[in-house]
Amino acid sequence: MSLIPYIPVGVTIIGIFGGAVVYNWQKSVDRQIELKRERRDLYRRYVCIFEELDHKLISPGPQEVETFNYLNELEKITAEILIAAPDNVVGACMSVSEIFLRLANSSFRDREDFDFEEMMKIREELDEAKIKIVSSMRRDIFESTKIGIATIEASLSGFTVSLGLK
Repeated sequence: MSLIPYIPVGVTIIGIFGGAVVYNWQKSVDRQIELKRERRDLYRRYVCIFEELDHKLISPGPQEVETFNYLNELEKITAEILIAAPDNVVGACMSVSEIFLRLANSSFRDREDFDFEEMMKIREELDEAKIKIVSSMRRDIFESTKIGIATIEASLSGFTVSLGLK
């Protein structure tokens, strides 16, 4: 009995099995890329709202309603990040939300009750949290990033200095 007649059947079975494995692997890779793209878009929106809110809180004038609208937007995006992002990014986002609420509360107090030192302490916490969150987001999107915390800190510091915010 010769195996030659069974070779085409064996090759076909191996081809079907190999195709199924490759198809499933490719779908998995595509899904990972899609999730990364979604997180990247969320991160961009988050950082934009973060910056807008930060600028509203240090701008003079009555902007409470607008500021609280930005706080609400930040909370919505934080909820989306809670679902889509890894633990380190979620933790950083949650701490930023809490710091922003404290800063908003400090900023909108009556001028008689205003404590400048307390507000500056909260702003320093916010700056540290901003660096941590951007670093966490970069590590999530770019696994092999070579940009460290010092570079991010210098970049963010330069950005706010160039806008005349510090």
